[in-house]
Amino acid sequence: RDFETILKAYGYCISVLMAYKEMDNFQRKVRNHYEAIQYALTEVISKRHPTTYRDISIVQYDSCRRFLSNFGNVFNLNYDLLLYWVVNQYSGHFVNKNDFFQLLGNELVWAGDEDELQRIFYPHGGLHFYEDNGYIKKARLDEGNVPMVQQIQTLIENKKYPLIVSDGDGAGKMLKIRNNEYLHHAYKALCELSGTLFTYGWKFGEQDGHIVDAISKNQVGRIYIALYGEKNTEDNQN
Repeated sequence: RDFETILKAYGYCISVLMAYKEMDNFQRKVRNHYEAIQYALTEVISKRHPTTYRDISIVQYDSCRRFLSNFGNVFNLNYDLLLYWVVNQYSGHFVNKNDFFQLLGNELVWAGDEDELQRIFYPHGGLHFYEDNGYIKKARLDEGNVPMVQQIQTLIENKKYPLIVSDGDGAGKMLKIRNNEYLHHAYKALCELSGTLFTYGWKFGEQDGHIVDAISKNQVGRIYIALYGEKNTEDNQN
């Protein structure tokens, strides 16, 4: 949340500076700092992340898969690799892991928005997604025995940055979502959702107003909200 607060402040500053032509050079510096903070967020996440899927126990995987097996569609607003790792582990609990990435040569490439059977969505992107020559690609699970986090760090060094929506407010996030085919497809799927919605680990914060808007537009008839800690705390009451 601290990163998003800082980015939001920088975004306001850029908006003000755009009204002053004589401040163009300063505006470029501020914009460069804004982008540097976004890239720093990516690096912080990847460095604090478990290095490999083997760092997580079978018991933990089984618990996660048992939980996810209750749902038909999964929308993940986090950037990390944990959901990707969980759905690719096998246990007695079935989880539909169709994210519509297909093997093209030696790379996993998103095949477009025509598959109605897609069940895993990342409206804010993820560390393992990146754009390359007009395609949305996904890092492979420990390809060639190279841990995914190490693969991502190599991609960053080669200027292939993870596709993540890290802007400081809902308007900035929505702008990036609209300008990317994969992100827009994931967001559209959320807007068209029906049935029952269960939220877990999400705060309904101001910076995610665009997600609240998507939920208000869909055909969901019932919403369950998981709370952290005591239900009567100020955070949970708000």
